[in-house]
Amino acid sequence: MLHFVIGDIHGCFEELLLLEDKIQRAAAREKRKFTVVSVGDLIDRGPQSKEVVQHFMDGKKLGHHQAVMGNHELDFIRYLRDEHSTWFQQNKLRAPSYSNSPSELYQSSRWAKSLTREEHPVLLKAFWLSQGGIETLQSYGVNLRGPCYKNLSPDHIKYLSQLPLFYEAKSFIVTHALPKKSDFDSVKKYFEGKVRLNKDIKKSCYSIFWNRDHHGVMGIGRKTLISGHTPYKNPRRALAGSVLQIDTHCFSGGKLTAYCPELNRFYSVKAKRKYHL
Repeated sequence: MLHFVIGDIHGCFEELLLLEDKIQRAAAREKRKFTVVSVGDLIDRGPQSKEVVQHFMDGKKLGHHQAVMGNHELDFIRYLRDEHSTWFQQNKLRAPSYSNSPSELYQSSRWAKSLTREEHPVLLKAFWLSQGGIETLQSYGVNLRGPCYKNLSPDHIKYLSQLPLFYEAKSFIVTHALPKKSDFDSVKKYFEGKVRLNKDIKKSCYSIFWNRDHHGVMGIGRKTLISGHTPYKNPRRALAGSVLQIDTHCFSGGKLTAYCPELNRFYSVKAKRKYHL
C-alpha cells in the first residue's frame, strides 16, 4: 500500500483533482494500491470547500481517503455550535469532546483582559470569517445576510466533527501542525482510553492544531512526522529529516503538494490562481 499525504487544500478542489491524477498515475506505475491522507484544513479560503469535503467523504466510503482535523475545521464547527446552536442541536451535531467551550475559550484567550465575555465571541466569529470562513459558507450557497444554516449539510459537519487528530502508519505520523512529543503522547493515550479528558489534554490537542515551533517535536515513536499548517514555498524537512512540512500555500497562488513516504517522492500542481491573501 502506498500513502500520498497531501498538504493544506483549503477549498482548492480543481488543484486537488489534478494532483490526484498524478497520484493515480504514480500508483499505477508501481502497480500498487494507494490511500490519500490529508493533513487537515480541507476548507476555507479557496472557492470549493463543499466539494473538497464531499470528495473526502466519498473517498472514505470507498476506503481510499483519510483526513485529520485541522484548525480551520475546528473553527468552523465551533462557529456553528456557538452562532447557530439551535440548528446544531436539532441535527444532533456535537463538537469534539476536546473542543473548548465558549467559557473556556474566553478564559484562555490572550484578549480576555481587554474584552468582555460578550465581546469575545464576536471577535472569534470575525476572525474565522476573515480567515476564509466567508468562502466556505459561500461554497455551501449560504446567504451571509440570511439564516446561515439553511443550505448547510449536517452530514458534512458530522464528518468534520469526527475527524481524528492524527493518522499513524508503520513509518510515519500525520498531524495538522507540530505537536511536541509529550503532547502527542498525551493525546494518543486519551484516544486509546488510557487517560481521562482534562485541561492538560485539551492543551495538548491545541498543540496538534496550532504549534509551529520545532522545539520538543523530534522523536515521536521514531517515525517521520508529516504536517501542514505552516506554509512554505517548497516542502521543508527539519530536525534531521524527522519532520516534514508540506503546506505549499495553494490558496494564495502557490502549489498543492503530496508526499509518498514509501517512494520518498513529492508530487505537486500549481495553483490556478490566487484565491485568498
